[in-house]
Amino acid sequence: MTSTRAFIHTGCQARRLPKAVLVCALLLALAGCGPGVGGSGTGPDLATFGATAAPVCGAPFALALRCDSGVSAPDAPGGTAATQFVDQSSGSQVVATLRGSDIELDLRCPQLYFYGRWGTTASGVQRYFGGYTPGNGLSLVPAQLAVAQHGPGGGFVVQLLDASGAALTAPVRLQPAAGAVPGAATGCP
Repeated sequence: MTSTRAFIHTGCQARRLPKAVLVCALLLALAGCGPGVGGSGTGPDLATFGATAAPVCGAPFALALRCDSGVSAPDAPGGTAATQFVDQSSGSQVVATLRGSDIELDLRCPQLYFYGRWGTTASGVQRYFGGYTPGNGLSLVPAQLAVAQHGPGGGFVVQLLDASGAALTAPVRLQPAAGAVPGAATGCP
């Protein structure tokens, strides 16, 4: 009970608790694929998709990122500083947070959460590879996030794909967040 009260009294809203639970479950699921059980222990297993880690700052949409920060990790060099992008046309119902060569994509309506790492397949396909949690479920489903540059405005278009490349969502145009990203709306359109 104390931890719940501490959570609420730290300024976080009670309605954010389910998302926090999903994020923790997702991270635990990814950590479960650690060394000795077929995974690397570093997050999404790019090998599931026949991909290897690649520097996101070498991606076609890198001009929209904060690549001059020198952020990198041993397994994902050439990363971006933490930055957020939103779907302004829907009132920020889609929020992408990029950090290093990783992305967290929160599709608030229809309640999908994707986490992935930028990589390249042997055939040259570049995208984020990882997994998503459907609805309020705790299962992690392998998925890909295709990203394409969208004009000179500093934004890009993302589309969530299943493991085989079939579309799970329509393409969404994201723009750099101007200030704090608003919380999730109470209802979906």
